[in-house]
Amino acid sequence: SEQSTLLEDHPFGDEHSASFKTIPAITTTLEAEHLRADWIKIDVEGGEAAVCRGLPDCYANLLIECHGTLEEVKDVLREKGYFGKKLAIVVEHPLGIKGHEWLIVEGLSGWNPELGGAT
Repeated sequence: SEQSTLLEDHPFGDEHSASFKTIPAITTTLEAEHLRADWIKIDVEGGEAAVCRGLPDCYANLLIECHGTLEEVKDVLREKGYFGKKLAIVVEHPLGIKGHEWLIVEGLSGWNPELGGAT
């Protein structure tokens, strides 16, 4: 289909679920790889809330494409303490796809003005 997701029930209806396939993937964590990030992009086709639940307490800046999960993701990030500094910015999908908003959240590392963010 034109839309993909890892959710068993596609947020936009069964007609989008017809071509789902299971693809095994190796996963890891930032801690396991001894990595630190100022920015983390999350585009996991419906699994955004689960990824956010597993975020370390690094409070990196986040760019998340939400696949019908915007409110759940915001709830998870509130629980993790993300909305204390600046509110999230929600941007409609560049192609106008409903239910696919981009959530931009400032972490403790702050935004670099040279990259177009606020300080």
